[in-house]
Amino acid sequence: MTTMKVSSLILLAALAANAQSNITSKAASAAQPTPEPAIRMAVYGDKGAPGHFHFPALLKNVPDIQVEVINGQQIREGILDKFDLILLPGGSGKGQGDSMGPEGVAKLKEFVASGKGYIGICA
Repeated sequence: MTTMKVSSLILLAALAANAQSNITSKAASAAQPTPEPAIRMAVYGDKGAPGHFHFPALLKNVPDIQVEVINGQQIREGILDKFDLILLPGGSGKGQGDSMGPEGVAKLKEFVASGKGYIGICA
């Protein structure tokens, strides 16, 4: 495995641990105990992201992370509301933006502005 892949995996694991910590803190502060939810992670897998399929495979055995591959149309339709974190893999930022369209890009910006997690790799 290359150093870049190992570094990316370490970063991804650290971000996932941080998101899990935030979820645990919120659950602990709630009036009634609730089951600890998994980290719901979206992986963008549409135009401009040719290597997206690596991430669900790498994360399939990581406890407490639920991974779903989504596309630009789903982002435009508001699917990001289901997730705690989105990963946009490397490829073509222009291709990704074209696939999401202005409405999807705006929804992605709202997602991040609301405090949700974003991992962007090279695009």
